[in-house]
Amino acid sequence: MSGQKMIKKVYVIVVSLFIFTAPTVSAQFVLSGTVTDSSLVPLSAVQVLLYDALGNPIGIPSTLTNASGFYSIAGLPTGTYGLEFVPSVQGHLGETFTGISVVGNTTFDVMLAAGYNLTGFVRDDLGQGIFDIDLNVYEQATGIKLVTSGDNTDINGFYHITVPPGEYRIRYRPVGLFADPWVPVEFSNVVIASDTAIDVTMFLGYEVSGTISQFGGGPSVNADLDFTNSSTGILQVTPGDNTDGTGFYSVILPLGTYDVNVTPQAGDPFVPLDDYGVIISGATTLDYILQPGFYISGTVTNSLFNPIQTVDIDVVDSLTGVKLVTSGDKTDASGFYQVIVPSGTYNLIYQPQVATGLAPAQFFGVVVSADYNQDVVLADGLFLSGIMQKASGGPIVNSDIDVKIAATGVKIPIVGDKTDASGAFTVVVEPGTYNVEFEPLTADYLTALRLTNLTFTTDTLLNITLDTGLVLSGTVLDNGGSPVSNVEVIATYTGTNDTVYTLFNNTDLVGQYSIYLPVGNFDVYYKTDTLSGFIDSTEVLNYSMTTNSVLNVSFGSGQPSCCIVIRGNIDGGPDDGTLGVSLDISDLVYLVSYTFGGGVAPPCFEEADINGSGEIDISDMVQLVSYMFGNPSGPAPVACP
Repeated sequence: MSGQKMIKKVYVIVVSLFIFTAPTVSAQFVLSGTVTDSSLVPLSAVQVLLYDALGNPIGIPSTLTNASGFYSIAGLPTGTYGLEFVPSVQGHLGETFTGISVVGNTTFDVMLAAGYNLTGFVRDDLGQGIFDIDLNVYEQATGIKLVTSGDNTDINGFYHITVPPGEYRIRYRPVGLFADPWVPVEFSNVVIASDTAIDVTMFLGYEVSGTISQFGGGPSVNADLDFTNSSTGILQVTPGDNTDGTGFYSVILPLGTYDVNVTPQAGDPFVPLDDYGVIISGATTLDYILQPGFYISGTVTNSLFNPIQTVDIDVVDSLTGVKLVTSGDKTDASGFYQVIVPSGTYNLIYQPQVATGLAPAQFFGVVVSADYNQDVVLADGLFLSGIMQKASGGPIVNSDIDVKIAATGVKIPIVGDKTDASGAFTVVVEPGTYNVEFEPLTADYLTALRLTNLTFTTDTLLNITLDTGLVLSGTVLDNGGSPVSNVEVIATYTGTNDTVYTLFNNTDLVGQYSIYLPVGNFDVYYKTDTLSGFIDSTEVLNYSMTTNSVLNVSFGSGQPSCCIVIRGNIDGGPDDGTLGVSLDISDLVYLVSYTFGGGVAPPCFEEADINGSGEIDISDMVQLVSYMFGNPSGPAPVACP
């Protein structure tokens, strides 16, 4: 007995020693602190949420700050944590903190910034509140999305969030698998500088979904879809318009007709796709297959071969003049760019920022049938700047400036070719001789202006004043009373024959035209397009403009005079910008060939009848040679009828 008792006693002692000397498996600590506002006033009833180092929520009993703003979370092992503070009372901004190290009892005090209340109701077109509409608030300048707790509408369609002062883009959209197809609504440039209320009315739309695939199989992942209203040109707000890992997308659109653009993610060697005039009148499936393309790539530098960043590259179809949609069309910090296009012939335009002082460059007729490299060296340019203002006072805003090579009339690419709110503009051009055209908005009721043969060898200031314009409008009809389209309307000052520079001076499909002229007397010429079936034109001389006027004309014979200003355009060559006068050696050769060699008859009889005799004979040739080569020159061709 005594031996057994001895053994038990020893066993108890050993176990007791083992329990006493065993190390602690995991120490438990307290993370606590005080939450105040910016004036150090305690904030009560602030919910405190705990996260692990990876941002995953850790389930803990509901933790709220007390009346003194104090919170405490006990039983935490050593580690790194995150805390989120969610005020239950509006007017203060919630905030999330990460990387909080706990190696003992830890104090973490927080100061929450004040914000402004953003409230409102989201209703349908019948005035009923819409439940569970999600609000997303983005910084306007950066696009960064704010963290806004409680940002879904309640059962009555009411919402109430807090945001800091600033300028925002605010989006309202349905969420959830079983949400009704409410068309998302978005407001831009919303300035929050005080408590703000925004009520929203939403309308039901239609789900448009589908799959974007790559030619040859496989999904196009993260391809971006844009839907632009075909009539208004407005881009529809469509959250969810990027494809997922299977190439699937789903958006909500209102009833309408849209131009759809699909752009693959950067690095995918497939061509963006455009689908025009897509009618959405119900739930619609739109599947697309992207075709492989070729890379146009290269490096853009200055004359010292330093790389130029943020150069915009435009790719324009040489035949149609249509600009292609190309992602990645701006150079990076190394001056490198890379775009994808289908095979074809293109004009490539390289447009640096104005501040670089470098002139844009363009290359015509580039044939792309394989990957194509185009390195570009941009030339140093000259600054052409100025201010456009109205003769009646005030700046001319959003006016367009075009610069054309004087010798050829070719328009050169320029950046910054619109006047700003003060009427100012600045563009960069290479040294040279140009025609510069200033074209105000039609709604401004101002005359346009063209300055010709301006030679630039240094930075140049051009301040421009435009007169108020009078509207000369009317309709051009044929001898049967039907409208004649594409008739060019040309106005010159009576007595000087100086041409007035006018915009949109061709008749439309119903024969109507409208141009702006200053006060004065004008000779107005109506020149038909050769495809119209009319071989001549007509004119109204010494027409007085003192107010908005309507001037209708008709071609009584069905073949009005084809002669413009003076005779001599025998070969029917293109206008040279001075009322259709195109008189050169080719006209003389044409007349000789017709008169003595049995050549083709002149397209306009009156133009070849140099002396106005009613016949084309050797006397016309003699007068033309004398006029062109005589010393002194002979009499000019007779004026047109």
